[in-house]
Amino acid sequence: MAPPDHAVRARTPLRRFAGLAVIGATAALGTGIVTACSEEPLRTEAGYCDRVRAELTSLVGPVVASGADVDALLDTYRSIANVAPAAVQPEWERVVEVLETVSTVVPSDPASLAAANEAALAGQPAYGAIQRYTQVTCEVAIGTPPTPTNPVTATTLPPTTTAPDGDG
Repeated sequence: MAPPDHAVRARTPLRRFAGLAVIGATAALGTGIVTACSEEPLRTEAGYCDRVRAELTSLVGPVVASGADVDALLDTYRSIANVAPAAVQPEWERVVEVLETVSTVVPSDPASLAAANEAALAGQPAYGAIQRYTQVTCEVAIGTPPTPTNPVTATTLPPTTTAPDGDG
């Protein structure tokens, strides 16, 4: 026995809506995937080496005399981390974390200084791995990591003095 005519009509719009919802969701998901993929930076060795070469001055001899210089250096390191191949991406992210920590040091706070020093020391293996990878892959020497101090630290800490020698 066939269902009543009103039951068929009731199911038809629901089916159409469900079908349109599935198509709409699929299209939105597909667009989201394409958008997400197109926003992801290319992490090729060539792209990485090009970025390192473009930022070589900042990597080899960064000028850090003000807070703006610290921000610029962090932006440089972040931009390189964003294109670093998987082989060194975690190391670049670690170095960025270290620089972010070090950039917040409060010179008058021993705990802040200790945290910055600890972060800098903990970041040394990552920076060493980056140096080796970059030397081999890009044939570029990037030098030593930035000094683990905030520019304020260098200008506000009192100079260290030694006790006068009593044998004088």
